[in-house]
Amino acid sequence: MRNYLKWQLILLFLIQGCSDAPNIKEQYAKDLPAHWQLESFKIEAEEQRGTKVDPVFEYRFIAEVSPKEHLHQRVGRLMDTDIVSVVVKKGTESKLHGKAHARMYQGEWQTQFNMESSPPADGSPLSAYKDKVVVQGSSDYKKLIKTTRQQLEKLEQQILQDDQRFQQGLTEYNTLSQELAEKSRLSSEQLNKQQQDYQQQRNVLYSQSRAQSQDAQQQLQAQRQQQTGVFKQQYDAAVAEADKEHRLKTAEFSAEKTKLRQWRDTERTAARSSNNAEAEAARKSMARADYTVHKARLDEQLRSKNQEIEQSYNQQLAQVQAREAEHNNNRRDKLAALNTEYRSQVDNISQQLAAQGSAQNAELNSSQKQQQEDLDKVLTSARNSHQALQNNNNQQLTAKRQELDKLQRDMAANRSSYAQQARVLQLLEPDT
Repeated sequence: MRNYLKWQLILLFLIQGCSDAPNIKEQYAKDLPAHWQLESFKIEAEEQRGTKVDPVFEYRFIAEVSPKEHLHQRVGRLMDTDIVSVVVKKGTESKLHGKAHARMYQGEWQTQFNMESSPPADGSPLSAYKDKVVVQGSSDYKKLIKTTRQQLEKLEQQILQDDQRFQQGLTEYNTLSQELAEKSRLSSEQLNKQQQDYQQQRNVLYSQSRAQSQDAQQQLQAQRQQQTGVFKQQYDAAVAEADKEHRLKTAEFSAEKTKLRQWRDTERTAARSSNNAEAEAARKSMARADYTVHKARLDEQLRSKNQEIEQSYNQQLAQVQAREAEHNNNRRDKLAALNTEYRSQVDNISQQLAAQGSAQNAELNSSQKQQQEDLDKVLTSARNSHQALQNNNNQQLTAKRQELDKLQRDMAANRSSYAQQARVLQLLEPDT
């Protein structure tokens, strides 16, 4: 086709040294395809147009050309070999008509050829074919036809065998698919049961851990109550002893106060009795006027005596009250110290038991965590085994499916090749 188009329209701008008129024969011969040669060239008419400044030549010519070797066309392809037939024999002359247009440009001739006809057939030399090539009718061609028929017979047998293999493989694939599906079902049931067992064991583990934690807390609480009870007993006993001492001291102080009041009352009574006796004696022995004065003096003496008694009483009472206040303060300090010691003992045992409880909880949590991890490992292993089974099933099915797909592709390729080769063979050898 390329050669045909080249014959139809040759646009060649040939450059040559400046002369009075272009040598179009030489230019045309150069433009011919490599496998063609110019036999003769005849100018039927020519005309010079244009001006001296812009010269233009027009030509009508007849050229006779012939191929340097046989030219061929591809008629088919068998077994990676092109089959060609001769369309133009070497030396066969063809007469071509055309026109030429030459024009001076930049001091050189530029010529354009316009072909009105082309060779009767378009073809290529054998050297133009890149693959294996045989010429139709040659001994190599006959060998190729024979070999192709033999190859087609083998290919037909291969197609039949591959089809049987495919049907057998398809049956095997379906059987394998059913077997693997059953394995997968059983594995899924086993995994589901293991997961249920796992959840039950996990709940049991949680219940046991919770019960153990509660038991440990109760034991610690009992120990705390027991030991704090001992401290409370000791504290109550110490407080009771302090209260007993306090009551005795209070009684002593009360007795001393009573004695002081009794002493005060006795002294005052004695002073009043003495005053009254002396006043009665004076009244009997003294004149009225003197008695009045003496009575007034006696009253002042009694008053002074009472003041002395009251002052002595108050001083002694103050001493008793001071000792009582000191006792009360000591009692209060002692009770505060007992309470502080009791609280400290309770706090210490609480801290000790809290630390013990934390250690027990940590141990229980560690044990629970280890057991949980062991359960997780078992379940993870079961899941991995199930997944491995699934993966292995998929790999087996995929491998079998790929094997069938490849066989099917090979069958399709063989059928296509068989049909194509048979069709070409029928076209080339319709009677055989």
